Amino acid sequence: MKNYRNLFFILLTLSLWLTFFVGNVHGQQVSGDTLTADFKHLIKLLEETHPDPYTGFGGKVFFHKAASNIEQELKNGTTLDKFTDLVLSFLSNLEDGHTSIAKIESNRDVADLRLPIDFIVIADGLIVSKISNDKEKFIGSKFKSINGVSLEDLCIELGKLRPFENIYGKYNWLSGCIKIYRQMRSLFPDMQENVSIVLETLDGNIETIELTYMYRDSCTNIRMTEIPKYSKIQDDFLFHDYLDKDKQAMYFKITTVMAKEPFTFMRQNAWDNIENTLKNFYTYDMKKEMPADIDAAIADIPNLSDIFRQMLEKMKKDNAKYLIIDLRGNGGGFTPIVYPTLYMLYGDHYLEKDMNVSLYRLISDLYLKKFNTTLENFNNQGNTNYQIGDYISLLNFEENIDIIERRRQLVDNALGEAADYIKDLEGQPVYSPEKIFVITNPQTFSAAFHYAFYLWKMGATLIGVPSGQAPNAYMETTPFQLPLTQIKGSISNSFQIFLPANDERAKIFYPDIMLDWKNYKKYDFNKDSDILYLLDFLKLTDSDFF
Repeated sequence: MKNYRNLFFILLTLSLWLTFFVGNVHGQQVSGDTLTADFKHLIKLLEETHPDPYTGFGGKVFFHKAASNIEQELKNGTTLDKFTDLVLSFLSNLEDGHTSIAKIESNRDVADLRLPIDFIVIADGLIVSKISNDKEKFIGSKFKSINGVSLEDLCIELGKLRPFENIYGKYNWLSGCIKIYRQMRSLFPDMQENVSIVLETLDGNIETIELTYMYRDSCTNIRMTEIPKYSKIQDDFLFHDYLDKDKQAMYFKITTVMAKEPFTFMRQNAWDNIENTLKNFYTYDMKKEMPADIDAAIADIPNLSDIFRQMLEKMKKDNAKYLIIDLRGNGGGFTPIVYPTLYMLYGDHYLEKDMNVSLYRLISDLYLKKFNTTLENFNNQGNTNYQIGDYISLLNFEENIDIIERRRQLVDNALGEAADYIKDLEGQPVYSPEKIFVITNPQTFSAAFHYAFYLWKMGATLIGVPSGQAPNAYMETTPFQLPLTQIKGSISNSFQIFLPANDERAKIFYPDIMLDWKNYKKYDFNKDSDILYLLDFLKLTDSDFF
């Protein structure tokens, strides 16, 4: 029988960009028969594909009771935006960030209005990160409430409307959506264009500011004051450089767990959605025009293993002590492409490390469809005899495999060209820095969350704001499309257990170092306060900067 750690390496493809589109019918009334049929189809897919659709509802009976209530609401028909609102509210019970449905924008009749204010998430809530110049004294102030609704109550209401895994996922949504009138109207239908926002100022006072939602163009033209950012960091999706003159602190940023390797794998395995995925990658990550030829487009993408090895070789030459890996804003991608980087950092120590994690995957027709395979082919690949509805238990570590075999498996299962950068190591790291730090925030999700967790298990120190993903969580996006409305979505097909259920981090993965409001104030609420804190912590003062 083939080792199922191999399948874990190959098939754990997380948080792919699912681009949802539905035609311009948002405000049209759709028949109750159509919507009910699609909702029943979704319920069927959930029961067949999701590893546990019932517990979040209090059991199977209550799952179907809640479904029946939705069906009653759909009986007389409604609009697609109301339909998706109802479905998202239903799915919110799962508290599953990988199971969702394309949100048809509600309030299409509402003007596209904005507030001249932005927020970011810190460990203890939201702070003002950008505001009109006449109110610049409020930069860094804590958000307390809007129109009398506290941050705590906003999170409670938000949790009823869409799936979130913990409070930091809710903070993240609110930080981007408080300023968007349509989004707030979806949360509070009676929301007016004039709002009162209560803030706790830097001197500890409670003050109220009055703001008005205005048209996007008008809002864009307002002169704004914004918190600074550390100027040494470039916007590339893959970037690395030293942060000090003595070349002791290497900084590595990756904004998505994607690079050439998974695209090579997708091309080799004839994935249907490769062209759309490439286009998204070029648009949102590479930020450049994609070559018309798919092979040329893939060839132009950096190889993570290549870049990472070059960086470690440079650190080895300079005898650098520290590595800072920045995973903020990284929503995931393909987990397997980070395994070679862990091997480059730790050698056999990584291969011999029992991460003490497991993943339970449910075999379903929808899951097999994702990989364009059949149950027969799936079983032939693994020399198994699984049936639809069976669970596969995928362990991170198997004690009966010797180190030589572990090395071979890692090389054989490396995606794309990654094997070329690790097959010569023979158990030795390229370079092991004295200390590794990993920076996270609520957007560090899915495959990026895995990377942070594995580095932490290997001894890295986490710093920043907790992820919106829970360590013990439903995982893997399995796409679906409702047959009548054609609305798309995804359903988790597995459940991961990274920590004991009673561990204080099982729901919220708290970093080892979490800056509080006073820390941010010390660094003028810089967007990269975590980095500036580390440079101080490592005794690399401003005089050492480039």
